[in-house]
Order: sequence, then C-alpha cells, then structure tokens
Amino acid sequence: MAAQSWQREVSECFSNETCKNRIFSKIKSAATELGFERCAYTLYIPVPISRPQVVQVDDFPEAWQRRYSVAEYHHIDPTVAHCRKSERPVVWSDELFASAPELWREAQSHGLKVGWSQANQSVGSLRGVLTLVRSRVPLAEEELKANEPRMSFLASASYEAMGRAMKALHGTRQKAFLTPRELEALKWTADGKTMADIAQILDVSENTVRFHLKNATAKLQTPNKTAAAVKAALLGWLD
Repeated sequence: MAAQSWQREVSECFSNETCKNRIFSKIKSAATELGFERCAYTLYIPVPISRPQVVQVDDFPEAWQRRYSVAEYHHIDPTVAHCRKSERPVVWSDELFASAPELWREAQSHGLKVGWSQANQSVGSLRGVLTLVRSRVPLAEEELKANEPRMSFLASASYEAMGRAMKALHGTRQKAFLTPRELEALKWTADGKTMADIAQILDVSENTVRFHLKNATAKLQTPNKTAAAVKAALLGWLD
C-alpha cells in the first residue's frame, strides 16, 4: 500500500475515537502491519505539577510490566531519557542501553529485543511516546528507510488520538461549569499576567478577578490558580 494511502487509512481509523483502549487496539493493528509484535503508548500528563501523571497502555508481558514497575526502571531507562528531550526517533541498541545493562538484559529475556521509540509534544502540553517492539530481526537501514516515515506518522496520529482521549477522560464536562469570565481569567493567567493586569484587560476590579480565579480553581480541583490555568490549557479549553 502506498504511504499516502496508508496514512489516510490510519487517520480515518483514529478519527473521532476517544477511548484509549480502542485507540491502542488500532495502534497495535498498525504496528503489526509495520512488522512489530508488540507496542506501547505512554502519555506524560504534567498535572498536577507536583505529581505528574503517567498513563501507559501496552501489550508487553505481564512479568516484565511488574519487574519494570518494581525496579522503577523508568528512572534509568535511556529511551525515557531520550524521549524526554527529543522528538527524534531512537532505535534500541547495545550502545543506547550501555548505561542500563541490567535493564537491557532483562528486557531481552522477556522477548523485547528490537525496539523503536518516538516522542511527540505540543508546546506546554502532553508528551506522548510510541514504542514498537519485536523479538527478532534487527531494524536494518533499508527497513528504516522504507518504513520509518510510516512509523513516525503512526506516532503523530497516536499522539493526536490519545491526547483527545485524555481530554475526554479528564473532565470535559467540567468546562460547562466554567463561565466565560473564568475562562478568560485562566487564559490570561496562563499567559503570565498578574491579577492587576487581568483586571485592567477585562476592565473589572482585582477582587472580581480573584473571585473568578478562586471559582475556577475550585471547579478544576487544583491547589492554585497557576495549576488551574495549566490544567485548563492541557485540556484545550484556552485555545
């Protein structure tokens, strides 16, 4: 299938889907077409600011999932470190895992031997990472040249779909309870404006701005106005 036709098919498959499990099922199907046995999708949600959330769906062996969690391998996983700072795809290799040889040996013992990961992130928003894995046949340059554009497209399409699912899951209905003034106050707060600045922009008193931000903070169940603005921005309410 031509690359453009494949991309169009993937886009249509993900269109309007808001269930992360159904989205992952479609990711897995596309990954299989690309020659991978297993896959994972990880979303890093930077709220609450003090305890950012990590949401992952995968079909990795349960024993490996438990071991990875118990050993807290995410702290030393070089793929995590790479995807935290770059949106360039990375191919798993001995060199990549040189700083975490035990993790690499254990992953391979569970059949996770050949891997590829890529991150996507919008400015100030969610970060998502697609990981494609198989148990044999290294990723040669010829295969990467032929398939990596599709793999990267799948990463981008998955990011868009999973982001939509998270927005649907994390309080879409709450927006209806935020007034237009509360949303305006949050938007200017996200832009770094002080309450005095916002009062001048909206032509109201500082007490009125404080009132709107207090209400918005309570409705969003956040500890302060900054966290409320961040959460509203991540949910796409301040566009």
